[in-house]
Amino acid sequence: MMLAATKARAAIVPSQSNKVETVIFVTSFIRARRFYNGIFQCRPEQDDIYFGTVQYSLPQRIVKLKTARNRTPTALDTELRIPVDDFFYEYQRLQLLGVEQVGAVSENCHGEISMKIVDEDGNVLTIVAQQWI
Repeated sequence: MMLAATKARAAIVPSQSNKVETVIFVTSFIRARRFYNGIFQCRPEQDDIYFGTVQYSLPQRIVKLKTARNRTPTALDTELRIPVDDFFYEYQRLQLLGVEQVGAVSENCHGEISMKIVDEDGNVLTIVAQQWI
């Protein structure tokens, strides 16, 4: 996966539910939707092509994609805690999808394993998984 010349911007905003809402601004709505469908392994909960918004509802987070019309986009580095049973299976699955990884897989003192990936607009997402022993 190649980094696009233009970057995207995201923001974390309060949600009406108890979930944290992350808004990611992208330059190509169709391309970004295809990328995130593969990452989240689901289709969007809401899809509004006219206003350029897609919403994914994850277990602890709502992720919205919005097109960056009339904006100077900049990249964002955000952390998505996606609960997985087998981190290394998820790692291999993302590699097969052609997702670009930034840096190495790391493990912290709490047993959380993480990896950073980049979407096609340059947004850096950190996938964090708690290893259950």
